[in-house]
Amino acid sequence: MENYSFWQDFFDTYQSLPDFMKVLWIVVPPLFILGLVALILFYKNTIKRIEKLTEEYKNITQTRKN
Repeated sequence: MENYSFWQDFFDTYQSLPDFMKVLWIVVPPLFILGLVALILFYKNTIKRIEKLTEEYKNITQTRKN
């Protein structure tokens, strides 16, 4: 039985792909990471805005009670 090499098989498969698939193979992972980072930053920003609005609401309600 021949020795099987995952990496040799992987790179052989990659070389046999059409050019547009090679481009997608290179472009998609960084775009995914950028999208994930943007989503996390948007989430954190939204949480900060909600906390700020909550604090302002508490201040307004306390002022009205006094």
